[in-house]
Amino acid sequence: MVGSELDRLAAGSPEVRLALKIAYYRRSPEAYFTDQLKVRTKDGTLEPFNLWPCQRPVLEKMLSQRKRTGMIRLVVLKARQVGLSTLAEGLMSWAVMLNPNTNGLVVAHDRETAASLFNMSRTYYDHMSLDIKPMKRYSTKAEFLFENPNDDLRPNNPGLGSRLVITSANNLHSGIGRTLRAVHISEVARYASPEGIVDVIFPALAKKPNTVCVIESTAQYSGLWFKDLCERAKHPGGDYEFVFVPWYLQPDYQVQL
Repeated sequence: MVGSELDRLAAGSPEVRLALKIAYYRRSPEAYFTDQLKVRTKDGTLEPFNLWPCQRPVLEKMLSQRKRTGMIRLVVLKARQVGLSTLAEGLMSWAVMLNPNTNGLVVAHDRETAASLFNMSRTYYDHMSLDIKPMKRYSTKAEFLFENPNDDLRPNNPGLGSRLVITSANNLHSGIGRTLRAVHISEVARYASPEGIVDVIFPALAKKPNTVCVIESTAQYSGLWFKDLCERAKHPGGDYEFVFVPWYLQPDYQVQL
């Protein structure tokens, strides 16, 4: 955090400091990522979530769009292993774990990837600082419910009342039945029936300020639905904007000539 923000957080009661800290993180997803989230590196260690060069243009596009429209709606065509799932799950954590009454949904192309994304989100939650970590009523293999776990205390101290569901494309109706404010759709070009996104998820996604939807995928030969979506997002006037993330932005994939 910059000095002026630290000075503000140091003043006042603990309640005021906490409120200012959460407000600061809501304004600055990158500060939240770096200060609060841990990622598992290729070496197997846990490190603070510092943006990779290939992730930064995507976040900058998100923040620019949010400033202009109040919402985040991105379609991302990506190379492999450029950290887009890490970024998108960080954004879901930012949207759901800092804000009350927020329902989030993550959809992966298969159950194994859904489990991986769930474990990433659980790592994010487990390593948040205690002062802003939301109370958790329960977590299953596919869902977090951020409420007071104490039945007697819940009526007067309910907790966030937010929920994050992580599922696979063949179980798409899971978690739908409530209004969504944060959505991450991963590797959509691999879905057998991507039309289900239009039929099930899009109508449930609130078209309101501070809502999020990120649809991302690598290119696939059979991914015509995603190709059409990318082409539409390239043209101005729609809700969704297009981002391409090439492999060469990441220093690990560069060699000096």
